Amino acid sequence: MPEKSVLFIDDPTQWGYETRKLNIGGYEVSFAWSLDEANERLAVNEYDCVVVEPYDPDYDLNEHRNPLAELIRKLNHKAVVVVASTEPKKTFDKKYGLVMGKDYRCYMEKPFRDHDAVVVTLMSLVGYYK
Repeated sequence: MPEKSVLFIDDPTQWGYETRKLNIGGYEVSFAWSLDEANERLAVNEYDCVVVEPYDPDYDLNEHRNPLAELIRKLNHKAVVVVASTEPKKTFDKKYGLVMGKDYRCYMEKPFRDHDAVVVTLMSLVGYYK
């Protein structure tokens, strides 16, 4: 892996601009479609930053043993960013992201108004936690 790497647990089509900018900045960017795939990737690779969209249709994120919360706790020493949608149909994302406040390093809301600010925030977090 390169010196700096970011894992997004989300749909890659949502992150085109950020991916290009991070690649230009020397970051390797990887994607996982689900928590299961993210756990597989994290078992064999180290990432400096993990960006998580709280929604995963395969899990009930309200259950007592929450797989997303467990994943974030495993990454305690890394920069973890929770990204939640502000669209009315996805209010669960925002509520869930706020509930997990103590377990992550940064919280952002989609849709982004300033994509460059998102890139700078991710780069800053990697530098801080590296």
